[in-house]
Amino acid sequence: MENTKKHDLILEAYELLSDVTPKKYDCGLLCSAACCGENTSHGDEDDCGMLLLPGEKELLSGEAGFDFRDSEEGCLLVCGGKCLRDLRPFACRIFPFYPKIEKMGKRLSVQILPDPRAKGICPILSDFRRRKTHVEFIRAAKRAVRVLLCDDDIKGELISQSEMISDIERLRERLLGK
Repeated sequence: MENTKKHDLILEAYELLSDVTPKKYDCGLLCSAACCGENTSHGDEDDCGMLLLPGEKELLSGEAGFDFRDSEEGCLLVCGGKCLRDLRPFACRIFPFYPKIEKMGKRLSVQILPDPRAKGICPILSDFRRRKTHVEFIRAAKRAVRVLLCDDDIKGELISQSEMISDIERLRERLLGK
């Protein structure tokens, strides 16, 4: 698909998530918006940021407050908590969750699950608070992922990220004996 079609799909996914959040309140008040700062809990400063989907860098380039960094995984965006909320990339819109995508025959199954990489950053992933995740957010996130899956590049990236996060979960379970 050409970039304008890709950008249209990304903007449609953004719109689906524009009015919903994981909680019915500003969860950033719990932790001083730890997700919006540079967090080096999983590596050095060059490895922190939110991984962008194919096409997002071009869509967001030129916007004030965004810093782009290349990493082994792809392009990372760092905003330092100063971006405009309407311009947040997809990863920020669904944080602290991720889309787990599994092939089920010819279909793709989509689940929105807690991202294990966020457990040391986000307080809403504690068992008590996770049970109260806003249902409308989960539904909107699933719809947004389904929209993004219409682009082959984005679909490949989302499946790759899903497999990597599933690998992290399996390793964590083996190490912790759960």
